[in-house]
Amino acid sequence: MPQKKTNIILIGMPGSGKSTIGVVLAKSLAMEFTDTDILIQMDQQKTLQEIIDGQGHMALRRIEENVLLKINCRNHIVATGGSAPYSHPAMNHLGRDGIIIFLHADLPALKSRIHNYETRGLAKRPDQSFQDLFDERSILYKKYADITVKTSSHTQDQVCDDIILQLDQSPFIPLTSRLQREFNTIKAMVKLYCNEHHETEDIICNECSELVEYSRDRLLCCPFQEKKSTCGKCVVHCYKKDMQKKVIDIMRYAGPKMALKHPLMAMQHFIDSRKKPPGLSAHAGNSRTKLNSK
Repeated sequence: MPQKKTNIILIGMPGSGKSTIGVVLAKSLAMEFTDTDILIQMDQQKTLQEIIDGQGHMALRRIEENVLLKINCRNHIVATGGSAPYSHPAMNHLGRDGIIIFLHADLPALKSRIHNYETRGLAKRPDQSFQDLFDERSILYKKYADITVKTSSHTQDQVCDDIILQLDQSPFIPLTSRLQREFNTIKAMVKLYCNEHHETEDIICNECSELVEYSRDRLLCCPFQEKKSTCGKCVVHCYKKDMQKKVIDIMRYAGPKMALKHPLMAMQHFIDSRKKPPGLSAHAGNSRTKLNSK
């Protein structure tokens, strides 16, 4: 049985409250607290701005990646720098034993909180405006987030209460490798559909994000785990009727496009689909009752 993750990873823009909320959250949950910007400065014996001034913003991102990849802890709140999601290896590393929470503050709130934009040590291009940086990073934050919590109009205590509530409701047990592969395929198809039908460019809208989260919940309950064929061939129909209709529409649209957009993923999905669907054991039959009640 997969184990629950032990760390909480906070991501978000500078000014979203990662460091301050991280400390309050650590006290509330009796966990340790780590601020990766401080780790970088201790490692380099320089401030973030001094690193940028001397070596450039890309050097800071490389240093940040190296520091993040060295993190090896349990039961910690980890507040990352705003540029952490630029590193896919680092985010994967943090996500192995960490629930990634995006602290989402809107642009007006961030501008009201940040008054030292040019000297804060932001890993950005010299000609990049704060608006451009916000737009660019928002896509990355949403990509890696397990949970999103809005912070614009809430106090620190309210944000912490919201985080704790969502953690209680969503334990985020990691999927097995087979189910993770199925989830990645579903998410890719939803994104293709959403980008075309909801004109969202490179992100997924709120309605489609709900479907993605729902599909993950269903996979967590799957009785077949590593023996699973594909959802389309499954003998257990675990989706609610409205969600089932949505996902069928999405698969009909996005399925034929997967070979072009995601050829490796499409090939692996085809291989998985050739597996004979396992039969329902007595245990799986009990699971079916639970699945259909959701």
